[in-house]
Amino acid sequence: MDQLWVLVNYLTIGNIYYFYKALDNDLADDIAKVFKDRYKRSRNRHISLNKKDLTTLIHFIKTYRNVCAHEERLFDLQIGPPNISKYINAYNRENRINVTSDELSKGDMFCLLFVLRFYLSKEEYLNLIRDTEEIIKEHKPDFSEENYRYIYIKTGLHKIKFNKLYL
Repeated sequence: MDQLWVLVNYLTIGNIYYFYKALDNDLADDIAKVFKDRYKRSRNRHISLNKKDLTTLIHFIKTYRNVCAHEERLFDLQIGPPNISKYINAYNRENRINVTSDELSKGDMFCLLFVLRFYLSKEEYLNLIRDTEEIIKEHKPDFSEENYRYIYIKTGLHKIKFNKLYL
């Protein structure tokens, strides 16, 4: 499987999506197991991931990536969430905080960042959250207070929800 990781460095996210989707179930589940094991090592918790979960996530990420690459508006993108009930249950068990399916129902940036916690190492994930928060704060002077608040709400990253990402 090491050869697959080398190949991934040369593929676009779209290519990765179609490549992964075409893999036989055994190999695809082996790759999903890499993410399960990483999550367990990083957080000392178990989560069930399979080919369908990873395919859905890659498609979700691909959509966000395409919006960024084509310089479309990212802050109000709402694409509908991937099937995330297992993530909600795992998160709520892990943190003893209730994140509801309603909070994740829009497929907004909050949803994207929330789901990525299950695929990135804890360190990578926390860096991503910190960097995202810094970028948002850095651009606060570029907007009126009303527009800034609107952006926070549309991204799903207003303070209360954003704090849930750090846990």
